[in-house]
Amino acid sequence: MSHFFHDDFEIHFEMAGEGVPIILVHGFASSLVKNWREPGWFDTLSKSGFQVIALDNRGHGKSGKSHDPADYDNDRMAMDVVALLDYLGIARAHYFGYSMGALIGLRALALAPQRFHSFVLAGIGGNATKPQQHLNKLSTAMSIADPTQLTDPMQIAFRAFAQSQPNDLLSLAACAARPRIPTGNADYVGQSLPPVLLIAGENDELAQDMDQLAAMIPGTTCVIVPRRNHMTAVGDKQTKQLVLEFLDRV
Repeated sequence: MSHFFHDDFEIHFEMAGEGVPIILVHGFASSLVKNWREPGWFDTLSKSGFQVIALDNRGHGKSGKSHDPADYDNDRMAMDVVALLDYLGIARAHYFGYSMGALIGLRALALAPQRFHSFVLAGIGGNATKPQQHLNKLSTAMSIADPTQLTDPMQIAFRAFAQSQPNDLLSLAACAARPRIPTGNADYVGQSLPPVLLIAGENDELAQDMDQLAAMIPGTTCVIVPRRNHMTAVGDKQTKQLVLEFLDRV
């Protein structure tokens, strides 16, 4: 098992393949195994000539846990990614984040754009430019003692997803309640930014209005995966093709 320490957290990571490095950052209540290895991204990217590096975000998978929402500030989580590159001695890598991993990517893009060749930000949209009230719902979904009391479909789905893995639900509740500031153009204006791809399923309820987010980041490309939603777009064959085409262009 590979791990390093940053900001008082033990961060677990795994690697595969050789070539240009690409760092994979998973979504909320998921893990590097669930988000990347099981859907085939390790194989897809390593066979395409990339060195795959995936981490378990703090509070998730085999990484350290905390029940304090302040520990899950998006800037601190973004710097976990940069710290992993430092630990491995990698000057620049591609960034690929899904859902929460894409929100973390927005902060990595603002804080350290020079460390990345490109960004693939999947499963997010216009919500990232506004206060994300749905995350408060996710905190409740993780902390409620009796999940049968939940009636909101999103809460029910994420609670079931979280419980399908060996998660610490109170850590996830704290992560969902983390401090967060909507993305704005001021985060990126005047910076030399790498190419950015926004990609999401056509029916992804958490990634509507991608054009609103794209307008905040100069040079961003938006792509829709037909007939897929937030859960089914992750390992979809067309998603893989579109991401590889983007990476090939940059």
